[in-house]
Amino acid sequence: MNLLFDSPLAKAQYGYVTHSFIEKTSFSPIQAADILAWQWAKDYKRRLQGKSRRMDLEELLKAPHWTLHWSSDMLKNFQSMFAPAAWLDVAFRSAF
Repeated sequence: MNLLFDSPLAKAQYGYVTHSFIEKTSFSPIQAADILAWQWAKDYKRRLQGKSRRMDLEELLKAPHWTLHWSSDMLKNFQSMFAPAAWLDVAFRSAF
């Protein structure tokens, strides 16, 4: 992660300052983000299996929100911002 955010372009574009590990119990927005990430991943897997959405996720999605699903082209464009980091290119190609 340090290599990724050494890019001045990324720091400026995403307002990145620093990252750290914190106890989730002392910072409830992190708990909420984890729950939503788990729900979203679970929903994706369920839909691939032809199953319906869980009702708890249905309730969460009633709140105002927006989502973004990254296509392969979007990911490649994002990755190109970090072209000097050769390890990203290798990792990206191996992921697809």
